[in-house]
Amino acid sequence: MIRSVNKNTPNIMTIYLILAFFHLQVIFLIPQGNSGLYASDQSGCSERLDQAEEFYYDGDFDKTIEIVNQCLQEQSISNNDRTRAHTLLARTYLAKENIQTAKENVRIILKLEPEYQPTIEQETPKFVNLVTEVRKEQEQLAAAEAASGISSWLLIGAGSVAAVAIIAIVASGSGDEAGVQKTALPKPPNFPE
Repeated sequence: MIRSVNKNTPNIMTIYLILAFFHLQVIFLIPQGNSGLYASDQSGCSERLDQAEEFYYDGDFDKTIEIVNQCLQEQSISNNDRTRAHTLLARTYLAKENIQTAKENVRIILKLEPEYQPTIEQETPKFVNLVTEVRKEQEQLAAAEAASGISSWLLIGAGSVAAVAIIAIVASGSGDEAGVQKTALPKPPNFPE
């Protein structure tokens, strides 16, 4: 059956092309999801970290910590800015001689970027040494955990072998076998009444 096509009706291919064109417009011209909002928040956090760094170099450590902590509470902070924020916190707490809190921030940095390695050209020798120290502590802890995991399995295995051996001995040595005499236990002594 042959259908007649009215010259005024658009061809199906033309409709698909028009839809594809509008679809591409939507993809490339309209930000998807919250990416536009994310980018503005991200740059805002970067700007605040720049400001916090200025306070750090001015010696206003409390203001530095305040600004960085505000930035870290943002949902949309990038991994780069998060690493930068914890680096700034670690440097600040190190300057305040709060070594434990500085180490906590270095641990977070190493969790975010396991290959993070500052150089003396980028950071102070004190900070570089702190990162090296924390990395060594983490490696020693990981080695101890691995060793304890292996020793736990060895203990479990040895305990299982001992339990099987005891069960085998008890099961095979019931005393009812021929040629084995049963010996009675001695009677208890007579106690005065």
